[in-house]
Amino acid sequence: MRNSDQHDLVARAESYPYDVRDDAFTFRAGRADPFEPDLLAGRTAILAIGSNGAPLRLTTKFGGVDEIVPVMSARLANHAVVYAATITGYGSIPATFVPAAGATALVALTFLTDDQLARMHASEALGQHYELVDVTASVQPETPWAAMGTVLAYRNLFGPLHVNAQPLRLAEVPTVGTRFGAAYQSGLLTLLHHHFGRPDETYAGFITDLVANLPRRLAIRDAMGEGLMTRPRMRAGATQA
Repeated sequence: MRNSDQHDLVARAESYPYDVRDDAFTFRAGRADPFEPDLLAGRTAILAIGSNGAPLRLTTKFGGVDEIVPVMSARLANHAVVYAATITGYGSIPATFVPAAGATALVALTFLTDDQLARMHASEALGQHYELVDVTASVQPETPWAAMGTVLAYRNLFGPLHVNAQPLRLAEVPTVGTRFGAAYQSGLLTLLHHHFGRPDETYAGFITDLVANLPRRLAIRDAMGEGLMTRPRMRAGATQA
């Protein structure tokens, strides 16, 4: 692999949750246009706790010329957005959420048509990687929304990643009212490299192999379910072919 390709791959893994915004906008054919509340009717409200509220990720999923997705910021009460105990196919550790009394996380709401919702289910591997749960009682929209109905969210089936015996928050997601520690994506990937990297394997080489080597990625995912410590203490899965 060329050094430039490896650099791009590592940059993508570290960039999750991408260009998440803290305002309301209308995603239209790759652009973030002004918010149009009249577009909400007939759509399903889906909580976006990680990258699904980012224009870059919406472009990947709904980049067609005719695709429109209204997005608004919201607060998720009595929960924290934390890392899940799994690894995506592009090398990032995705988000999930856990109860956390008194905590509030700044997240997003996307409003999807039935067709968009079906495609989102497929992209999230609903039933394999995520389950769909009702979070209506915990969501506080930042933009007035007169006809607020049910709000659904994807919750990771692998559960939260525990670091030092507690969930670890995404530092990229503003959260108040919790004592959970936080890390940026790059910091967590560095910790995984310390735990699971082969002897003399560079950080970039480790991330590259996470993406390319499915058996190794799954073995490390299984080991992540046991939790991590900030001081490396295991290399389970590090020698998987």
